[in-house]
Amino acid sequence: MKKYLIVKCVDLNDQYECDADRTPLVLVDNYVKWLKIYAKRFEWYEIYQENLTGELHLIDTFRLD
Repeated sequence: MKKYLIVKCVDLNDQYECDADRTPLVLVDNYVKWLKIYAKRFEWYEIYQENLTGELHLIDTFRLD
């Protein structure tokens, strides 16, 4: 079964270092269900999918405005 890592992102003012401060939140089986329950307004999230070798790949971003 595929696993998804949900990462909370906060925009930074210093675009020279990186574009966001990222904090891993949770590893889930169903990221859509998790976002419907726990996503907060004006926050954005990146969703990474774990492949068979354990590597993570960005598959989606989500912002609830």
